[in-house]
Parts: sequence; C-alpha cells; structure tokens
Amino acid sequence: MNPSQNRSRPLTCLVRGFAAALIAALAVGCTGEDTSAAPKITTVPTKGKVSVDGKPVTEGVLTLEPLVDGGSTTQAVGPVKPDGSFAVGSAGGYDGAMPGKYRVLLQSDATKQRKKRNEEVTVEVKEGQELNINLP
Repeated sequence: MNPSQNRSRPLTCLVRGFAAALIAALAVGCTGEDTSAAPKITTVPTKGKVSVDGKPVTEGVLTLEPLVDGGSTTQAVGPVKPDGSFAVGSAGGYDGAMPGKYRVLLQSDATKQRKKRNEEVTVEVKEGQELNINLP
C-alpha cells in the first residue's frame, strides 16, 4: 500500500462517518410527529353539521380559515361524514379550533357541481357551541 493512501484513509473514514451521521439525523427529523415546533394554541371542541341548500353534505373536507382580526390565527380542518357531521382539528394535532371568526371552505362533490356564487359563509367558534353550517 502506498504511504499517501494510508494518510488519506482516516480522512475518508471521517467523511463517510459524517455523511452517515448527517443522513441519519435528517431521516429521524423527517419521521415521527414532533409537535414541539408547532405553536401552543388553545382550542375548543369544534363540531357540527354542514349542508348545501338545506341538504346534508355526505362527504368532503371542511376547512375553517381564520378571518383577519377574527381572534384566531390557525385554520382548522376535518372530514365530513355521510350524515353531514364534522369535527375539526388544528395544526400540531390539537382537537377543535381556536375561538374566533372563520371563513368556511368546503371541498366536496356537492360544491363542485354547483355554479360558484360569490357568497362567503362565515362562522364564529365559541366554547360549548355546535356549528350548523348551511352553504348556499
């Protein structure tokens, strides 16, 4: 073995070791649900029923988007069940939504088939209150 190859061997091992440690650290950081980086928020249970033109929505995703100066800073999202009921959760794994005012957004076949009307539906989330949302 050449003497210059012996001197570069520790450096090669060091670089390979560093690369392996970096890959392992990145892999650990990309898995699991570490919510410590999510902001700490106070939420209240938020559930209810959603309908379109008085008829229960049978599927979809309901999003509560915070209004500017509405008291909340975090959106809440949840699936709509076949009976039109929903329960939302907020970022960081929190159940419910922050108290405040929200714009209602619904992703569903019930809304895709209708002509868009420029009507915005808003709700206010309060503790101990179920939401009954009827979209036009």
